[in-house]
Amino acid sequence: MAQTAEAQPNRRDILHVATGAAAAVATVGAVWPLIAQMSP
Repeated sequence: MAQTAEAQPNRRDILHVATGAAAAVATVGAVWPLIAQMSP
């Protein structure tokens, strides 16, 4: 049974992936201006 539950993604897995993706986008959005200001 444990293998079947892990093989099939559930809503919690999708939420973890979506949260991670949103965190990555937010990090890039926060760091981008800091890097852009370093341009001469």
